Order: sequence, then C-alpha cells, then structure tokens
Amino acid sequence: MKIAVFTIKGGVGKTALVLLLGLAFATEFKKKVLLVDTDLQADLSYRILGDSLSIYSIFSEEYYGIGRFSSLPNLRARPINIMDNLDLIPMEHDAFINVDQQTIMRKLSALPEGYDIILIDTPPSFDRVSAEELLRNVDAYFSIVAPAKPSIRILNAELRLILPMLLDKIKNTPYFIGIIKNNIYSTNSREMSSAISMLNDICDTLKAVPHHTPCVFTNEIARRQAILNYDSFAFLIKTKNTMSISRSLSNTKALSVAQEFLYRLQKYMVSKEEEAENLKY
Repeated sequence: MKIAVFTIKGGVGKTALVLLLGLAFATEFKKKVLLVDTDLQADLSYRILGDSLSIYSIFSEEYYGIGRFSSLPNLRARPINIMDNLDLIPMEHDAFINVDQQTIMRKLSALPEGYDIILIDTPPSFDRVSAEELLRNVDAYFSIVAPAKPSIRILNAELRLILPMLLDKIKNTPYFIGIIKNNIYSTNSREMSSAISMLNDICDTLKAVPHHTPCVFTNEIARRQAILNYDSFAFLIKTKNTMSISRSLSNTKALSVAQEFLYRLQKYMVSKEEEAENLKY
C-alpha cells in the first residue's frame, strides 16, 4: 500500500515522522517497508544516509534514485537496503538540477511492488498539479499538525478548501488515515489542544472522502528533539543499532502512533473487503 504524508506546511516534523514510522513498522511490527523521498531537498535521504548521500547522483549509471527514475521513462527505481525489512529510494543530492516535482509525483504509479507499506515523504509545499498527481497515485495519505496556530490554520484550509478541490478530479479517492499530532517542535497548551480537537469536526465535512473517526490520532509524537540530530541518527541506522533505535521510538511514543496507524489501515482494509463481498451479491 502506497501512503503519502500530505501537508503544505513546512516545519511540522513531517520528514522526522515519516522516518520514525518507517523504522517502527519495519523493526517493531516486522512489516516490509519502502521509504521514498520525493522532496528535492533530499531531507529524508540525508537523515538516513548522512554524508554518503553524495554518491547518489542523477547522472550515475550505477544507481537509479527517484530523480533519475522520474526523468528517464524506461528505468526502474532500484531501492537500497537500509536494514532488515527497510529499503529506501533516495532523492539524489543533485536531482533539483533537471527534475520537476510534477514528474516525480506521476512516477509514483510505477514504484516497485512486494512491500507491505510504501511510505512517501513529500516536499513542504505543493503546486496544485503536483498535489493532484500525488493523491492520484497513492492508496492512502495522512497529515500532521503541530500545536501552533499557523499549523492548525493551514491544515484547516487544506481540509476545507484544497483537498475537496483536488479529490473532485480523482476517480479512486485515496483513504485519509487521519491527522497525527506532532509535539516534537513545539509546546502544548489547553487552548491548542482544543483547537486541534476541532479538526475532527472539519474532517466530518469530508463526506466523499473515506476517513477514520475520530480523524485526529489519539496518540501523539512527544517532544524529544535530541533524536532529530541528523548525523547521530544516520549513524544508528548505518550501524543497524536496533536497540538504540527502539529506545528512540519508545521515547518519542512513535511506537504507539505506529500501532494506531496500522489499526486504522487494517480497519479500512477490512471495510474494503466487506464492500467487495457485498458487490458480489
């Protein structure tokens, strides 16, 4: 199942959350996971590969990352193995030279098969065409909200205005898994918690969009900025230090978020199977 994070607001911890969820799915829940970096800034790729990202280039004949895969029509992306159950298709460090975002989103339809979950990190902003192509080529998507007024305000606009306009053009509407609360970068307050909970009411207006109720996740990512140190986290992954990775997942509550995430997916899959059975009769 191809799942993308969808939000036009940068700075809410989107890439960090994709990485934490991918690690949790692979190491703790034993899912076969593919991470895909579609952001031309290559942020997710750098967090995983560190300085070794420099060897991956759109001009390389030996390896095809998402940039080269997107720019040449007959190539297949070649995932690299990161650790047990976890592969990555990185964004090359120089892909921004001649690859556009819309082309990358279109090529998501041709990603490798054989994975339980394909988790797609996205850029911090979209043009309308790129956003439409993304939603057209994934099975599900989720969003992130930080307990801060700009994050809540923009997500409100996404749900009320942007998503309905985009999804109106898409035949097979992807499943909206929900909104994950991310406290990594900011503090919480009673006022902000109340504002975030009101997003559930906005979700209920998405009548044509299959989504979980309540929309906002019960579990949330905790404030633990230390785990976001690029170099140290890349080193844990490179050395396959599963014990320290597991500790980081527990400290940030990423495990509980991942568990709720999988529960929502499973519930949706069951409903789709029941729907298919009913159509037979």
